[in-house]
Amino acid sequence: MIFQVEIERPSAFTFDPAFAPIADPVMKIYAGASGALTTTITLSPEKITRGVSQIVDRHTLKLRDSTFFIGDSPDEEDLEGHTGDLTGRWFLMVDGLAQVPVHVASFDAINDLAHLADPLPENVVESIGLTIGVLTTGTYTTEIAAGALGADVNRGAYYRVEYTFDPDGTGAADKGTQPRYFSQAGRIRVVRTRFATGLTHGELLMRAPQLSTARPPNRQSWQSFIDSVDMISRVESYLPNAFADNTLGEQWLTAHCWYVLAHAARMGLVPNVDAETAERLAHEEMARQVARVHWVDLDDDGETEAAELNFNQESRVGISSSSGAKTGADYTSGVRYQPVLNDENDR
Repeated sequence: MIFQVEIERPSAFTFDPAFAPIADPVMKIYAGASGALTTTITLSPEKITRGVSQIVDRHTLKLRDSTFFIGDSPDEEDLEGHTGDLTGRWFLMVDGLAQVPVHVASFDAINDLAHLADPLPENVVESIGLTIGVLTTGTYTTEIAAGALGADVNRGAYYRVEYTFDPDGTGAADKGTQPRYFSQAGRIRVVRTRFATGLTHGELLMRAPQLSTARPPNRQSWQSFIDSVDMISRVESYLPNAFADNTLGEQWLTAHCWYVLAHAARMGLVPNVDAETAERLAHEEMARQVARVHWVDLDDDGETEAAELNFNQESRVGISSSSGAKTGADYTSGVRYQPVLNDENDR
């Protein structure tokens, strides 16, 4: 998803690596002139490392008593804020067991039991005895300060996160499992107001009650599923010469609901919903809203002027401004190139 940075407010960035890094990942932001490097940030672990004393079963881990494990936090029994759909991502690291990404759904503070949303591999052992088992963070974060990427709107920025993964933690000394290097890039938009439709789990269930009897696999709510639907691209496909954050996100909330429902139906999560019907209803809702955009700020100055009040979507759909003159002439003059269909080299 596009990372949106508001000019006048700090923005929190979160990164979920595919593998457990051996050092904090480094984020490079290219937001300067001609895509120049603007800043380099070392991301911080969202969670502190927790000791694990036993794999009770494939869905349950027992955390290690901090009095017996040097390096555990003083509040080993406390996972408040580090469980659930949005913040419960960890890596389980145990001798003899591959580094496994896990999702802690809930935590039993009385018995120090972490309940996992997804089962562990079938070859896990019942107890790890005196060997060191740990839960390490599955998410790294940083905060982009207000104005850190400039005071002007910039939708051409991007970031790259670099990190190193070592299968056994021994570094280059073990040639069989040397460190492996990863990088992941993504888009950044510096905007005046970040785009969001405001669709939440509760709002979705109110609008689509049939979803109350279903959930995404091993998740407690639909929120992560909702967030995975790229509404920015969908809105901008209907507004080809404008951007989603030029408009107010709440106008697209109902369409967002229909897109989520269509995606859930295609995945077989809601068997009593026809995916094609839901997709058609989403399209119809988008067409209704596009016919009258309630607020549009085409020049990114934070205001809607008189010229923008008369925004007419129909006049903005068609040939792109960069190639409109030439392409239009080709269509009307009859000189548009025609491929030779029976020439295999001219297709």
